Amino acid sequence: MLRGGRQVGVIAKDVEKFYPELVKTNNLGYKMVDYSKLSAVFLEGIKEQQIRIDTQQKEIDDLKAMVNSLLINQTAVIRAE
Repeated sequence: MLRGGRQVGVIAKDVEKFYPELVKTNNLGYKMVDYSKLSAVFLEGIKEQQIRIDTQQKEIDDLKAMVNSLLINQTAVIRAE
């Protein structure tokens, strides 16, 4: 619990859309998230994001190299004229 009595969590209905096995509904209809299993979902998401970040960084590096190569070639052409 945070200062002031506020709590932090996820909305069970949102989790249930993608991971119904992580949400239980009690006899009063209240939904509860199994947080112990949710951390594995978060870790997989982080891994997938890192793969995407690494791929994008490689694309950025390749594009920078291409731009530098074009600038060098353009400069050489201008000097040759």
